Amino acid sequence: MQYSFDSTAVPEVVSTAVASLRTTGVCGLVGVGAAEYRLDANLLLMGRTVKGIIEGDAVPHTFIPRMIEMWRQGRFPFDRLVTTYPLAQINEAEADTTSGKVVKPVLIP
Repeated sequence: MQYSFDSTAVPEVVSTAVASLRTTGVCGLVGVGAAEYRLDANLLLMGRTVKGIIEGDAVPHTFIPRMIEMWRQGRFPFDRLVTTYPLAQINEAEADTTSGKVVKPVLIP
């Protein structure tokens, strides 16, 4: 595949995302994790690129309305990526994020 994307920062998932690329493929990373991981240098030497993405590299005034419209059309179900936690469970939310159990934890005061 030409592109892959990881939001988990789980080392095994990141490695799989990079390994799934064809030569000249690009893997975007947005997850933040506590575990250190190493990428196979042979995969990178074959022309693959791993790129960290900060704030989506997008222009919010155009990107957010576009994403909302895609959600309304059922083409971007971001609401399924959200898991809510009461503020008292902040440690559980952090642990679930670090382990890759959840994609987007949201704390509710």
